[in-house]
Amino acid sequence: MCGIFFNRKFSSVSVCFFLFSFLFSACGLENLVFLNPPENVVEVNFGNDNRVLDEIRFVTGDNSGVTDFNFQGTAIYYKIFDDEQAARDSYNYITSNNSSSDISAAASSIINAKKYSPLISELSTSSVLVAGNSVNVRIRLNRVGKGEEYPSGIFINDVFQSYPRRHYQAGAKKLGFEFSRGKYKDKNPIPQQTDYDVSMRSASNNDGKWYVDLWAFSQGLDNSYTYSYSRAVHLGCIKIEESEYDN
Repeated sequence: MCGIFFNRKFSSVSVCFFLFSFLFSACGLENLVFLNPPENVVEVNFGNDNRVLDEIRFVTGDNSGVTDFNFQGTAIYYKIFDDEQAARDSYNYITSNNSSSDISAAASSIINAKKYSPLISELSTSSVLVAGNSVNVRIRLNRVGKGEEYPSGIFINDVFQSYPRRHYQAGAKKLGFEFSRGKYKDKNPIPQQTDYDVSMRSASNNDGKWYVDLWAFSQGLDNSYTYSYSRAVHLGCIKIEESEYDN
């Protein structure tokens, strides 16, 4: 057990610094790494029925000042639900963890308790989707209509990078979010209860509506290979209807 003794003539600032330094060095505790979360989020609201607005936007946190630490970038995690209320319940649970004194608690609950999966791209399976500081990000999971006015894609500083893909894969195939029972069913199959990135009430989804809940946070590793996460931010919940992609 650590014991702390000090002289009353120390200033309060000196005492605080001494206590902080002593506790983290003499007691063998790891240094805390506080990461800035994504900001300027344009969130897709629950219940949104305007497909044009189904685009998540944010700016990655500026963590350029973090030293002696392997800052990896910004991870985006998602889960597919067949019920909007279930998605809302998950959102409420994660949000309650964001109020914790442990700044990494919400991100940890996303990964470990709620079993969300990292969003990946057509080009990479890395769980850190966006590298870099203060980067403008736009992501559309699925196209709107049959034209090219609102295509799916991952855009960094307004430059197209790749297509978003589910972490769950069918063999070597990277699966998309334009869920279809028609001609696109091989590339974008209907989610199944056995898929690890899906939460379903029963083995079948009768109304053909799906809800993709998304969160983002900064992450990195310290010298002991321990992860640190920023506060998690909600990017939105996107409704996807099979009927839009059956043809």
